Amino acid sequence: MTCRNPLKSIIAPTRAALRGLLNASIRRSRRLCWNAPTSCASIPLKNAKELSIHKRQDLPFRLLVPHSRIHIAPMVSAASPNFLAMAALESLDQSELMPSSNQIMYDTCLLYYNSMTLISAADFFGLPHPVNPELLDSEPFCEAWPWQSVSVDAAGAIYRQGIDLEYAHHAPRHVPIEYPWYYGPVSEDKINLETSRLTKTIASILSKGYVFNDTIDGDITGWLLVDGPDWCVHVHSGLHRLAALTGLLFPVLPIRIEQVLYSDEIMTWPNVESGLFTRTEAGNIFRSCFTSHMACSAQSWYQKKLPNRYHELGIL
Repeated sequence: MTCRNPLKSIIAPTRAALRGLLNASIRRSRRLCWNAPTSCASIPLKNAKELSIHKRQDLPFRLLVPHSRIHIAPMVSAASPNFLAMAALESLDQSELMPSSNQIMYDTCLLYYNSMTLISAADFFGLPHPVNPELLDSEPFCEAWPWQSVSVDAAGAIYRQGIDLEYAHHAPRHVPIEYPWYYGPVSEDKINLETSRLTKTIASILSKGYVFNDTIDGDITGWLLVDGPDWCVHVHSGLHRLAALTGLLFPVLPIRIEQVLYSDEIMTWPNVESGLFTRTEAGNIFRSCFTSHMACSAQSWYQKKLPNRYHELGIL
């Protein structure tokens, strides 16, 4: 099997450059640092210049990813942060939490949830008229991606289990579980929970630095998508960490890559072979990760709420 290096032409930060960028962040707040003890994090760390990918080998690894290469479904990619990152960016002053931070985060999340509505898994993937009606009949969180070996029902069950665990760890006992996370409407309790988690994550990073490890929930994880010379990373866990680091103006984020996907392998993807997606639909979903794909109901919200501080990351 031949070794491909589709990223060799991409200019990415070297370790020395990365350290300089992080030092710039540290100067904004002397308590801010990037801390990954070797005893806790043994997965190799790479940047795009060092990356040479053998298909389905050398996994997992951590990749240093600039914000412009990060995609978060279903509504953000490229130069658009997610709503939690928006909340963090708007609520921080010189990388410091303010007395008004919680209220600003709450208001930002409230506006988002009132603007962003999804009805089905087809909405999640941006497919208004999917060939397979199963996508229209499933909840938006039943996110069985084309390249996954999981059915719509199984994806929904996995998602529910994850939300159940999050509530068990982070929510007061009296708060009822709500499964919508990235779409609304949701209750006041749900918004307060998200605001509290984000505030605690930011405070922890300010106090201890950004510490990550190799456990299942130990860091930010995602898939590396490669389309010829172009690439991006779809983040599927660690979104509160990602939002906090964005708000604290970390310019490059270490993301654990768990799968590498190539655009020329669409016909081999499990949920294309199963008939859940057509080749065209799978290709459109893949390519949407490289563009500003967002649900129509959220477009006006993003245009209205894009914080000026996001320009400081050098993306817009």
